[in-house]
Amino acid sequence: MPLAVPPLIGFQPLAVRALVEPTVTGEICLLGRDSPPPAAQAFRRAVAEAFA
Repeated sequence: MPLAVPPLIGFQPLAVRALVEPTVTGEICLLGRDSPPPAAQAFRRAVAEAFA
């Protein structure tokens, strides 16, 4: 799970271990309208910056 998740479920006993091998990769696709609302534009910018 992403590192942002454990604090959200902090009441659960769990251990966090970084993956060393294999290298995990993925692709994120955002679909939407030609002129999305401001909130959707902000979300798109935040995702693009986080994964740049």
